Amino acid sequence: MVSHESRSEPPRYVDRAETVSADDVLPPVEAPTVRFLLQLFFVPLVIVVVIVVIWSGFSWVVQSTSDPADLVREIRALNDASWQKAYTLGDMLRNPEFHALREDRALASELARVLEQEVSAGQFDEQRVQLRVYLCRALGEFRIVEGAGALVAAARADRDPSELVVRRCAMEGLAVLAANIGAERLRDAPGVLDAVMEVSRERSSDDTAAERDALRATAAFLLGVLGGDPALHRLARLMDDAHANTRYNAATGLARHGDPRCERVLLEMLDPTNASAVEHEPTEETKERKRSDVLGAAISAAARYAQAAPNADLSRLREAVARLRADDLPKNIRNQALEADRFLSPSSH
Repeated sequence: MVSHESRSEPPRYVDRAETVSADDVLPPVEAPTVRFLLQLFFVPLVIVVVIVVIWSGFSWVVQSTSDPADLVREIRALNDASWQKAYTLGDMLRNPEFHALREDRALASELARVLEQEVSAGQFDEQRVQLRVYLCRALGEFRIVEGAGALVAAARADRDPSELVVRRCAMEGLAVLAANIGAERLRDAPGVLDAVMEVSRERSSDDTAAERDALRATAAFLLGVLGGDPALHRLARLMDDAHANTRYNAATGLARHGDPRCERVLLEMLDPTNASAVEHEPTEETKERKRSDVLGAAISAAARYAQAAPNADLSRLREAVARLRADDLPKNIRNQALEADRFLSPSSH
């Protein structure tokens, strides 16, 4: 985002018509008055005191909201500010300064209980939905498995269209948790793989088609992170999904694990004229951005596949990536394609 700074006007030059002496412009010397002394000393002192008070108050507020136990109590109060406290706690968990919190089992368990209670309560007003969203995001930041069960419960709750965003955030929270604690450990946690499989079978309906497509695509991504034979078999099925992002996440997930079934859709993604990639984009600008994103993801996936399956036949992928070094494509795509050639060329195997 480009910031537009306000520009102060340059000082104006005043042209003197005639030369004047100091005696003409300086007032006669007088003893300082009480009013003058008040202006000189008291008013600046008041300003300094006000600034100190404001800063002290601000520091107190920051310190008062930096205690995780206080934040959890305010979250449990279920008032208008609860979702904001959950947001603040999530930010703390992402902050390296509070890295020890990410292994706090008591804190994770308490947040998980709140999320489970909120899911069971089934309140669909905006603030309660937002609370569940930010609890899902916070639980994903831990480096312990305690929050997985609550995230599974949130991912499965499908009683109202407003919950679709919560379900997607729960899936995203599980993906972040997998990165933090290890995919195998999360995959073995009770209910996780079954829940992700269920979500990957979401069928779109007319009024919530876009949201359910996005949810299914998120599930495909998470299956690729989790790995394992059941997940890979499901990803192979999702390669035929009508929703492009779901297909693409399935292909990149298979590529991550060196599964040759990824090739067909990766070749689709590597085609810069691929209309499916930009089918629902509203403007030319967003189409170009989406096309660039898909090409970049496909190049990365092809390189990752080459590393995971060094004995695979990479000839078609290598040719498709080589074509992306053409001059009419964005520079970042050309550079990425050139870099990927290190992994795809026969000399690297």
